[in-house]
Amino acid sequence: MSITKLNNLSVSALTALPSGVGGKVLQVVSAVKTADQSTTSTSPVDVTNLSVNITPSSASNKVLVLVNINNIGNSVSNSTYFRILRGATVLTSNSSGGNADTKDAFGSGGGGGMSNQERKIGSASITFLDSPSSTSALTYKVQMEVDGGTGTINRWELNTDVASVSTLTVMEIAP
Repeated sequence: MSITKLNNLSVSALTALPSGVGGKVLQVVSAVKTADQSTTSTSPVDVTNLSVNITPSSASNKVLVLVNINNIGNSVSNSTYFRILRGATVLTSNSSGGNADTKDAFGSGGGGGMSNQERKIGSASITFLDSPSSTSALTYKVQMEVDGGTGTINRWELNTDVASVSTLTVMEIAP
């Protein structure tokens, strides 16, 4: 294995797999969000700096999407929701009912169970294998929304003394 620099992070290149082993990584694209973001929108808004473009080299290749959202908060006992899109297509949706289902969310955080909401910390992450069947340029992005209050990521709600980073990484995988 060789070590490759990607956005100033060392990443082991998985391109030298033994013959006959599937799942070769062809390319990796990553976005890192270091700033906080908040919203009061009850409709999806893009999470700034969590968007990447990738162009698969074959329509039979898959795209592995990894998302980590950290320090999720909400100013009241409501939730903050997240979803992944390829272009305008929502890739992940909860199907268990309630707001997570209607908001096409793969995860949520903040709200509920604490009277001191600015100390509420949550995170959401997902690993999703997409089959875009395309050789065109594709945009993957993360969106967020709330069902009330002010939703935040990368910091405590109402308080900035604890912060974090969130990431979106996509990998083209050959069969």
